Amino acid sequence: MQAPVHPSMSSRVSLSLACLLGLGLARHAICQATPHEAVTAIERAFRRSTKPRELTDARHTALRTTRGIDTREVATALLQAYTNLELEAFPIVQKRQRILLSDNGERLQALRDEYQEQHRMQDEILEQLTAMKSPEALDVLQDALTKKRLPLRLRIIGARAAASRIDSKSAKRLAKSLPGLLLVLEGAKSLERSGREFAPVALDALGHADPIARVAAIHALETICVPESIEALIAFLESDAAHATKVEAARALCILTGFELGVSPVSWRAWLAKEGRAYVEGKKRLGEGKPGAGAKQDGAYYFGIPLDRSSILFVHDNSLSMNQKHGDGSRLQASVKELERALDSLGEDQRFNIVLLANRVWAFEESQVQATKKNIARAKDWLRYQPVELGTAIHNALEAAFVLAGRGAHDRYYEPEIDTIFLLTDGLPTPYLGRGRNRGADGPRRVESVDDILRGVDRWNAFDRITIHTILIGGRARRNSPAERDPSAFLAELAKQNGGRFERIEPAKTAKKDAKRE
Repeated sequence: MQAPVHPSMSSRVSLSLACLLGLGLARHAICQATPHEAVTAIERAFRRSTKPRELTDARHTALRTTRGIDTREVATALLQAYTNLELEAFPIVQKRQRILLSDNGERLQALRDEYQEQHRMQDEILEQLTAMKSPEALDVLQDALTKKRLPLRLRIIGARAAASRIDSKSAKRLAKSLPGLLLVLEGAKSLERSGREFAPVALDALGHADPIARVAAIHALETICVPESIEALIAFLESDAAHATKVEAARALCILTGFELGVSPVSWRAWLAKEGRAYVEGKKRLGEGKPGAGAKQDGAYYFGIPLDRSSILFVHDNSLSMNQKHGDGSRLQASVKELERALDSLGEDQRFNIVLLANRVWAFEESQVQATKKNIARAKDWLRYQPVELGTAIHNALEAAFVLAGRGAHDRYYEPEIDTIFLLTDGLPTPYLGRGRNRGADGPRRVESVDDILRGVDRWNAFDRITIHTILIGGRARRNSPAERDPSAFLAELAKQNGGRFERIEPAKTAKKDAKRE
């Protein structure tokens, strides 16, 4: 005989089934939303609000309704949603950036918590816009090129969308103005080898009166990889362009050919006559080299990476784990010794600064300084008396680096104050350590989201004007650790994303380098 079902149990089962059915129908409704319904949902959820947190759930739901809908109306609604998020987050971001180098971390974390959700939703919107391929949606994105009030990242998306559609004749017409030229070059760069059609525009731009246009042309040529760029870049080294711009050209030649011959046109001409013809004639594949420009004999290196740029920022880990053993000393002793050697090798025409990171972030100076003997001596003395602390605030340190870089990092009409960042650390980033923030329910320490850092740097370095090299000293992942716990994967990706090199430094490698110098 079947046992009687208790009425309360029956009603709970019915309620559970109803809830499951309701959730299923809700998901079905989201997936089956019409373009008009999706646009309405976006417009309602992303309206300007003084209390955006109250709209978070509605906004995520609205973004789910637009996935896979590739129409003009949805593209337009997403552009406006992104812009509204930017307007909401901007004052909070500015407030945070003003105190990056002075706060102990708690206020910084609170401010970041305020805008982080907006930034994540903006990234979701960019992914959806990038995936759009219909002619009418691409029309909307291409129109974004001419709308100066739209956020920069939207205009770059527009440039990349336009690059996949416009022909060389249209590109030449757009390139008649500096804004149009820069966006065409950005679009060509995004296409990489598929952007060879734009090579004539990039080659012509090497002779542009504006140095910003010349640098953009060099960066485009190093990615689209046309044989004609080899002789053009060597000729550029023979021009009267500024040394810093010639370094960019030499770096491009290094990436294209794999040879590091510095900025000497004589060396490059000799190479061209001896073995370079195979590259010019298309017999050897271009673009297989690592970023670099320094000639091997000049000795100006930091952990094997050339110190060949004009304005360098060293971001150095001063966390407690840097006291761990490394060779005959500690990681901190080895890294500071190499940093001091690097400072001594700088020329007086170069500029530098140092940012230290632990649970907080602090700097040697408020801006870049000339590499005079006096400034280098002051920096070395300052380094010796800095404390080591808990935490590895890589997100804050990199954000501070781009604040120090100034407006030129994200505004194409200005030159950045910094052209190269060297990030040295011994492990994964951590969020702010304070008041139990960084401990999970089961006790182990949480780590910062590396994806958030990569997306943040993509935002700050929108035009790829600043190269980031990364160095891991020690810091191997433990055996059987998941991939996300391996700092080398994160640091390698960060360098690759920003045109730099990644180096892992082991005790034996450091000792070998020191012996070689002695």
